[in-house]
Amino acid sequence: MNGQVAISVFSQGFSRHILAKATRLTLVCHGTTSATRSGAFPLDEALEPGEFQRVQNIAGQLRRAHRVFRGPELRTQQTVETLALEASVEMMLADIDYGRWAGRGFADIHADEVENIAIWLSDPDLGSAWRRIPDHISCTHC
Repeated sequence: MNGQVAISVFSQGFSRHILAKATRLTLVCHGTTSATRSGAFPLDEALEPGEFQRVQNIAGQLRRAHRVFRGPELRTQQTVETLALEASVEMMLADIDYGRWAGRGFADIHADEVENIAIWLSDPDLGSAWRRIPDHISCTHC
C-alpha cells in the first residue's frame, strides 16, 4: 500500500477500513561529550572533537525525514548539523536540568551529598518526577 496502513475499526459489530499514513519515528542520540565519556552529569558541553567524524559516518544510514526535531543543547545542535539535517528546536526534548549536579561526576557528588545521591538512586518515582527534585532532596538551588 506504499506508505499507508489499513486500520480496521470495529464499532457495534460493523467494520470499516481507514487509511492512515504510516509514521516512522527515528531517535538519534547526540554524539559523545566530555560528560558522557567521564560519567558526569551533563552541562551544555560540545561534542568531543573526534565525534564529528563518527557522526558523519552514520549520516548515510539515516532515512530521509519529513520533519526533524532536536533538543536545545549545543551537543544536539552539533550532532544534527554534522548529519546535515535541518531541525527545529523542541524544548520538550531538552535534557534534564541537573541543577547543582550539572558538570560534576558521580563520585564527586557522592562524596559531598551521600544522603541526596542515595535518595536519587533509591526513589523509584524520582526518575519520572526529576523536575521536582527540590521537593525530594531539600535543596535550595537545584
